[in-house]
Amino acid sequence: MPRLFLSLAIALVLAAASTASAVAAPKDDGFAATLVKFRAAVAAKDKNAVADLTDFGAFFWDSDDALRNVKTRVDFLKNYDRMFTAEIRHRVATVAPDCDKSGSHHLHWVADGMQYDLYFPPRQDGTWLLQGLSASPY
Repeated sequence: MPRLFLSLAIALVLAAASTASAVAAPKDDGFAATLVKFRAAVAAKDKNAVADLTDFGAFFWDSDDALRNVKTRVDFLKNYDRMFTAEIRHRVATVAPDCDKSGSHHLHWVADGMQYDLYFPPRQDGTWLLQGLSASPY
């Protein structure tokens, strides 16, 4: 009889573990491929490739006042080195992405009393483009 209870307990633990991992496993919505391209472009300092992965229709960059005015591809390319600093490039390479309930993906980190978030909302065609960087006190 004790073996029966032990076997049942083990079976319940295994079932619960497999259910928990099934629930926790993120679905592949296709963002991983976008992130690979984005990270490669940023690592290579390929301004044009990063611009190709950016939505200028709703673009924002909140890290400093001068960069808040960047709204076009031309301005983006002109200011790229000021936006994609060594710190930002490091964070792009190392921060794990997060996904919210709306399907938007984020690279979020905290540094020097500020929280930063690179934001990739889903588009109607099922793709993601960088929409911008938010920065706010932490």
